Amino acid sequence: MFKLFVIFSLLVFPCTASGHQEGQWVKSNAVNCLDTCKKVNLKPLQTDVVTGASNIHNGRPYYVCRAEAEGKRPGMNIGPLGPINDWANICITNIAKRSNFECYCK
Repeated sequence: MFKLFVIFSLLVFPCTASGHQEGQWVKSNAVNCLDTCKKVNLKPLQTDVVTGASNIHNGRPYYVCRAEAEGKRPGMNIGPLGPINDWANICITNIAKRSNFECYCK
């Protein structure tokens, strides 16, 4: 879990090198990052997929989000996979789960 938050922290401040498309934070209104970004014709920044859970959640994508939890904190939004949508409408930070969050879209 710590490894994921290190990755998220590095990705929260994307580089602006030549040829690199900058992203933007988009308010989610308790909607998963995939659908949130689609509404503005962008794609969510995906960092990984769920593995090793040995259940129906394997294969679900992790998206970068941020939420207000003692300041804006980076977190992960677990995307939907087919009919499985639980946990997809929140941002999970290291200290809280929030339904009011933003998604990083590119």
